Amino acid sequence: MEEKQLEQLSGTVEEITFRKVENGFTVLDLNSDGELVTVVGVLPDVSAGEELRLMGEWGFHQVFGRQFKAELCERFLPANSASMLKYLSSGAVKGIGPATAEKIVAEFGDDTFEVLENHPDKLARIKGISKDKAKLISENFKKQFAVRQVMIYLEGFGMTPSECLKAYKAL
Repeated sequence: MEEKQLEQLSGTVEEITFRKVENGFTVLDLNSDGELVTVVGVLPDVSAGEELRLMGEWGFHQVFGRQFKAELCERFLPANSASMLKYLSSGAVKGIGPATAEKIVAEFGDDTFEVLENHPDKLARIKGISKDKAKLISENFKKQFAVRQVMIYLEGFGMTPSECLKAYKAL
């Protein structure tokens, strides 16, 4: 039996167009070298602004056209302030909406994630964020980051995103 050869696709998530929460099935737009590509697959908790390296194959959907069907996914948190703004504006972190994301990234730039994770007291300097809200935002960021780390760790053992999600929910 011949093993199929998977192709690689990398880029930045521009937008999540559909997600089925129960099983993590996701449809997203990926900016890959300036080309917007539709990606489908089990990609739970992926958010706009994230960098992805996907393994899969190209397919064609009768209604939606050309799509990349992702089977494996390697995720990277946004590394610059523009991507961080997109990520935080997407609602990826509970307690941060688009307006708050803009204020946070404007204040901390490329150090935004460092502040969110390790210095919540600095968040309270921003108008509209109390010390309690800053602490809650930081806790939500850490919790979401922990889920992401577990998924990445399990994928390192060759588990598919679907298997990782099932394992995470079981534990």
